[in-house]
Amino acid sequence: MPGGHANVEALPSTGDAALTLQQVLERGEAVSLELNRSQRLLARDRAVIGVNAASMGPRLGLIGMGSYTEVGTSVGFLSNLPTLGDLSLSLGQNGYAVLQNTFGNVGLVLDLNLLPLRQKAELAASRAELEASGASQREMQRQVRFNLISQYRQLQLQQALVPIWEQALLASSALERDAEAIRRSGLAPRIDVLRSRALRASDEQGLAQTRGQLLSQRQQLAALLDLAPDQAPSAADPIEQQPSWPLDLATTLERGLRDRPLLQALEAQQKAQRQQAAAARALMQPSISLMLGGGYSGDNLAVPVLNQGGSLNGSLGAVGLPSQQLNGSLSGSFYNWGAALLLRQPLYDAGRSSTAMALADRQRELIRSDEDLARRRIREDISTAWAALQTAPATINEIGRAHV
Repeated sequence: MPGGHANVEALPSTGDAALTLQQVLERGEAVSLELNRSQRLLARDRAVIGVNAASMGPRLGLIGMGSYTEVGTSVGFLSNLPTLGDLSLSLGQNGYAVLQNTFGNVGLVLDLNLLPLRQKAELAASRAELEASGASQREMQRQVRFNLISQYRQLQLQQALVPIWEQALLASSALERDAEAIRRSGLAPRIDVLRSRALRASDEQGLAQTRGQLLSQRQQLAALLDLAPDQAPSAADPIEQQPSWPLDLATTLERGLRDRPLLQALEAQQKAQRQQAAAARALMQPSISLMLGGGYSGDNLAVPVLNQGGSLNGSLGAVGLPSQQLNGSLSGSFYNWGAALLLRQPLYDAGRSSTAMALADRQRELIRSDEDLARRRIREDISTAWAALQTAPATINEIGRAHV
């Protein structure tokens, strides 16, 4: 840079809020989209358990029926009439009758599955899914908290590095000016000026990169806290001396994998798939259902028209006899109830149960692979964090000495 002047302009302000780590954790966990989704997933799985548990209970239904039948006949015997069955009338020659029948029925039907093998397996699967969701929520709480703390520590580091780079740039700019002044007096070679310029340029680049990283860290933390871009916070807590991590890598890995919610969630998902396979297997197993029913019926039979007539046949021919017109009605009611056991043994389902079992087995194998990948990823993350913890005290000490 011509002239050798230091570029130490003030950082543009993207927000006035300076938050402590505790404030970041409280707000971040409260507005976390990941935690919100895990809570909704838990509520969904509880609802699924309710549905599967209800499928094992009895079902009670109300049934009703009503009918009306009208028949006009000159035949004395009728059969298979709706709601009437067989009926015999004493009609004479040229007799005619009109029958009107009104029928009503209301009843209750109870259906209970006495051998709910498939429903029990599905209920056990849904409970395992709820267990997996609970473990996933605990893992998400750990991950959200870890991300918030990591982001805050990175922000602290960048905030502490900016003034250090500014001091370094001021010092290298002053060194460049001194080198140029000494060279003009003929007491220093040109190489010293070039070296001082390179040092100042390196410090300018380091300051620019650190400022950019600081702005990026503030924006990333703002996103985690659900803040607007112009409200990106800064870190209020200063960097403090941290004790060295007391455990070796092997012990740290062993503790990191012990009782890990992510692994517990994957194990619960495998358990759920085993129950899904059992539910598929139950499709070809027998089922026994008990059905109870009872009802009350009423019937009214009316004969509004009944003509009785005939003729007398003799040597003088047919002589009509007087006709007689009658009517009447009959009504009554009755109740009925009964019970039945229904045994069902499937013999062929076109491969539905076998393919469902195979699908559940493949899904369980896939989850087992996910568990292996998760263990490897956890090991990589713990190893990286362990290495960072080994160098953190020295880095913090250097920053502290630079500020003195």
